[in-house]
Amino acid sequence: MVNEDFSQQAMLSKYEQEIKKLRRALAQQHLTGGHLEVKEELHRVQTQWIQVTKEKEDVESELAKRVEEVEQTQHEKLKLQQRISELEEEVLVGGTRPEETPEFEMAVRKVCAMLDVQSLPLPLGTSSRSKCHTQPCDKKD
Repeated sequence: MVNEDFSQQAMLSKYEQEIKKLRRALAQQHLTGGHLEVKEELHRVQTQWIQVTKEKEDVESELAKRVEEVEQTQHEKLKLQQRISELEEEVLVGGTRPEETPEFEMAVRKVCAMLDVQSLPLPLGTSSRSKCHTQPCDKKD
């Protein structure tokens, strides 16, 4: 891409020099009677100049679009990597399901005591029953 820009710059510079040269020759031809060939050559070079300038703008526009797409893709990739890390961390922390933790058991006991419930249904996905789930909750007087 850098070589393309350099070669386009070189072509633009060459065309600029040629236009200046032809304008000088045209001005001199006007003084000496002028030739239609010089005018036609000047028009041809100016047309090429316009075409090359438009192509350069198109290339720059396409480059900007692709850079934006790459940046957006990188941003999306980063977000996905962060989400994967978060999910992996959730899975790996403790290696147990929340309903199997001592903290969950303590919370269930507190709720049992507060509600004065004799037994609570087993949470979904729990394969074993704790004392609190099968027996009346301990009451504190």
